[in-house]
Amino acid sequence: MNLIQKEVEKCDSFSGFFIIMSMAGGTGSGLGAFVTQNLQDQYPNSLKMNQIIWPYGTGEVIVQNYNSILTLSHLYRSSDALLVHENDAVHKICAKLMNIKQISFSDINQVLAHQLGSVFQPTYSAESSFHYRRNPLETRFHHDQDGLHHVQSIFFFFF
Repeated sequence: MNLIQKEVEKCDSFSGFFIIMSMAGGTGSGLGAFVTQNLQDQYPNSLKMNQIIWPYGTGEVIVQNYNSILTLSHLYRSSDALLVHENDAVHKICAKLMNIKQISFSDINQVLAHQLGSVFQPTYSAESSFHYRRNPLETRFHHDQDGLHHVQSIFFFFF
């Protein structure tokens, strides 16, 4: 947590944290929930958004359902937003929409990266050429006198 505090202190315009984690069990779910809770305790006014990967329905870990529910209950209390991606749904996107026969981790990561990228993009409105609609992070964007858009500092953690 000291390293996180040092990085936050370096920021001119700090906004929050974006934590990417697994839910099935092991290090990802436990450590991710623990770090999110500590961030909530140390930075109660900053955004804490968790992007979580829900495990396959068929099961990779025998206690994955138990781990997922326990982790979700902790995140519900300490996170401001949860972006849930189901492994089964992402796999289906790769197979049916992208017509990939042998799906690799790279294919799955590509779909997830595309979905995450859309979260950080303001949406254009046809009402006015200079109007952007609200998105979950709109308050994290600001405009300068030249109309340029800037993103405030958001830290990323991977578990």
